[in-house]
Amino acid sequence: MLDLTAILTARNAAGTLGALLDHLEGLGARTVVIDHGSDDATWSIAAARRGRPVTELLYEPFTGVFDLTRQLRLKHDILQSIRTRWILHADADEFLEPPSGTSFAALLDRHATSGAMAFDSAEFMFLPATEDDDHDPGSFTRTMHRYVPFEEKYSKQRLFRRDAPLDFWFRTGGHCVTADPALVAPERLTLRHYLGLSLDDIRAQYLGRVFSARDRAKHWHGNRMASQRYDIVPPDPAILRDLRSRGLCPSDPVGEIPVFARRPEGPAAAPDASGPLPDLTVAGVDAEAVGLIAETLRAIEPTLRISVHGADPADVRWLGRTPLLHVLRDPRGLPAPGGGAEALRARASDWLRGVAQIRQAAVMWAPPYAEWRIEDGSDPARLLAVSEALRTGRTPPLALGLPRHSAIATAPADSADLPLRRIAGSMMRQLGYL
Repeated sequence: MLDLTAILTARNAAGTLGALLDHLEGLGARTVVIDHGSDDATWSIAAARRGRPVTELLYEPFTGVFDLTRQLRLKHDILQSIRTRWILHADADEFLEPPSGTSFAALLDRHATSGAMAFDSAEFMFLPATEDDDHDPGSFTRTMHRYVPFEEKYSKQRLFRRDAPLDFWFRTGGHCVTADPALVAPERLTLRHYLGLSLDDIRAQYLGRVFSARDRAKHWHGNRMASQRYDIVPPDPAILRDLRSRGLCPSDPVGEIPVFARRPEGPAAAPDASGPLPDLTVAGVDAEAVGLIAETLRAIEPTLRISVHGADPADVRWLGRTPLLHVLRDPRGLPAPGGGAEALRARASDWLRGVAQIRQAAVMWAPPYAEWRIEDGSDPARLLAVSEALRTGRTPPLALGLPRHSAIATAPADSADLPLRRIAGSMMRQLGYL
């Protein structure tokens, strides 16, 4: 095996993880996999590869929040016990390759005693081109041909020495070890990044993602914060290149992910500052469910000042620090204009994004927070107890994601349900709807 250890965190990465482990085995890299609370086949795929290339498989619970700062600290702690000279900081959808005409073995031998701390890479982002562009986990590295060269502020230095100082690595979200050209190897690696095997796959990954407050404060993630400001749409065909006709061409890279299209935002109405602040904010994707809970609370406690909000970004900005009750509903019960797969896709995307926006507000402003499923009923005594706990600060520390609930009777899955389940399935399972 190479004098190389790959370390990666994966959550719901079943679509690409098997191919990546094949790639890492081909390189001869020892591999540490951290499963970040997946609810798909990620764990079983990694477990089946124990010994080669997976030398260690760890489980890290998922709290409902994407916290890159925490992930990097965990990886840093693991790095202290690794004895190989080189580290490959891998993502489950990224495939690192040496320059044409050489091998990783030759490359690492060449720099065994050089002053190089890290290798820059040229990134090529492979994308589904249309709504019907859907690739199989067993063959996507052969069937995905359309890509864009991609470049962020710092070149991704996925390969670096284990003893490299990691202060700059922490500051750049694990992207870059050094900005000193004298410490960067002259050879540039190739990074093939498969963002998603379909547009629905990308929606499932990004529309429901909630980011930690400390990650947001560092301005990490760029336009990956899809739930906040973006729709996911087919990329502009004019910017896509085809691997079959030109090979990989690094010129004129883009700096933002092409499938994220900024949503139009109307002006947000300023909160009413003329009267007292509300005692409680009730918010959710489904206006009918939110209204029902708010009216039930008003009926049992008429003096309660309640503010009602939806999940529109213009609304969410004003949730503030008022105690927040998030009302959830199975997306299969929500109305959708029109019919067919497109209507289900829109319903799933709007529901997933809306849930994430309210959770993101809770993460950023840290109000007393609780989640209530409308399917669990509107028992006045239980609602009053939750309301009082929120208003008196007796709620437990914020942890997004309700525990599993008793099963809800639903129709069996069929093809008509597929777009909704593909996009929102992970969040639906988390909330007990599947």
